[in-house]
Amino acid sequence: MPWIRVRMLFVALLLAVSAPGCSSPEAAVPEPGSRKVQHIGVQLYTLREQMEADFEGTLRRVAALGYKEVETAGLFGRDPEDVRALLDELGLSVPAAHVHSAAFIADPDAAIAQAAALGAEYVILAWLPPVERASLVQWEEWAAWMNDVGARAKAAGLTFAYHNHAFEFEPIDGVVPYDIILERTDADLVRFELDFYWAALAGVDIPALVAAHPGRFVLSHVKDLEFDDQSIANVGQGDLDFATLIAASEEAGMTYFIVEHDNPTDAFGSVEQGLRYLQDLSY
Repeated sequence: MPWIRVRMLFVALLLAVSAPGCSSPEAAVPEPGSRKVQHIGVQLYTLREQMEADFEGTLRRVAALGYKEVETAGLFGRDPEDVRALLDELGLSVPAAHVHSAAFIADPDAAIAQAAALGAEYVILAWLPPVERASLVQWEEWAAWMNDVGARAKAAGLTFAYHNHAFEFEPIDGVVPYDIILERTDADLVRFELDFYWAALAGVDIPALVAAHPGRFVLSHVKDLEFDDQSIANVGQGDLDFATLIAASEEAGMTYFIVEHDNPTDAFGSVEQGLRYLQDLSY
């Protein structure tokens, strides 16, 4: 009878959908609240005073907290090969290395070589001095410089990235400098590390920004913002909605989420708070 054939077809369809290796397109989309942050790092600038006083002991304590990834902010005069050996001993990897802007600008190849010696994937320009970024012409020159350095980094097996503050989003003659570097840099050579605090402070719609440039934003600084006084807060103790920000960023291609606080009253307490918060976060 026709209804029997219809029922058999329906059962066959159900079996096909539930068979191993077969799933509906909807099944491939993670359910809200089912994802966890996979790559949680710490920016060692947060611990700069501790690093200067006790370099090895600080890294050992970072590893003991449970971090597996660190982003460097200078080596305090130490040989990168020796630092790499210590990191390997402690089970710490370096997804990215920040280089002081003066040193990076003076000798990009040396900065790239130092990052490579640490085993970094990214080498990052973290800041530009005010006198070097006062005009749109200067920003256009920086975009060209970034393409050049990006090509050098790629030749060395690394990727160049730029880390923002708030000043990049302040218009000059009606033009936003950050738009210049986004538009004038080669997507294959230049990526971005998005500092959530500074971008939010500048009023940026972060989910819209990362969605408009998929694949460009590969790392972040997870740094919290107190709306009332615009100060930096320990991660999870401020007002930013990290579940939304991280979900949107990950969907746009971001991989690394790096805890940071520029001026913590308790540096180790701050980085531990950030780690535990992100470990517990579902989005």
